[in-house]
Amino acid sequence: MGYRTASVHAPGYLCNDVRREPMSGPMLSIVTPVVDIGGDLAAHVASLRRVLQSIDPDGELIIAGQRVSQLLPPESGTAMLRAIDTTEPGFGPAMRAGLRAARGDYVLTLDAHATHAPDVVRALWEHRQRGEIVVASRYVEGALVGMSTPRRVASRAVNRIFGRGLSLPVTDVSSAFRLYRGDVLRSQRLDAADYDLLPEILVRALAAGWRVAEIPLRTDLSRRSRAIGPLARLGRAYART
Repeated sequence: MGYRTASVHAPGYLCNDVRREPMSGPMLSIVTPVVDIGGDLAAHVASLRRVLQSIDPDGELIIAGQRVSQLLPPESGTAMLRAIDTTEPGFGPAMRAGLRAARGDYVLTLDAHATHAPDVVRALWEHRQRGEIVVASRYVEGALVGMSTPRRVASRAVNRIFGRGLSLPVTDVSSAFRLYRGDVLRSQRLDAADYDLLPEILVRALAAGWRVAEIPLRTDLSRRSRAIGPLARLGRAYART
């Protein structure tokens, strides 16, 4: 219950004809964009390293954002843990930098403020065969997500409006909790520079005929900023998509 798979079989304008040969890299890359420095980033990273080690001992964990290298332990220069410092602030630059650096056959992205992150990683990984993109959704049956009231209201409105406006058969277009097949992700020419990066990836993937599956998200996001400013930027970014 609560699991959905969607695909649109349309002529793709992506680079399906330039799929890369298998890379000599890890099986799994985990990418965490860091926008708000608040919270215990070191503990978040430690928990992700443990779950990554259990899935792929040769995997890589990429933490991207402004000055993140100053917040991580010395081993952040090792093969498993990589810090990517961005020159610009915000979600878009951090996510783009992390995705660009990821070398895995699969690329998993998630929020730096999520609790129970290892459980989300395992759930996405267990369902990797259900689609080229697997989205952990707040709006399918079985989802259980703690959010502040302003963010819950704004997020629900954004997803309803832009999901319908973009004709996306996905309930949670703004979820950053996703698992991508690496070659599918790398075949896309992405133009968005902010939160609109998330729906753009879905639009382009579905237009190319890839499958997008949804599974229930179970986490607590209440530690995110409660400010209205980021929510307004989220809506403006989607409006440009």
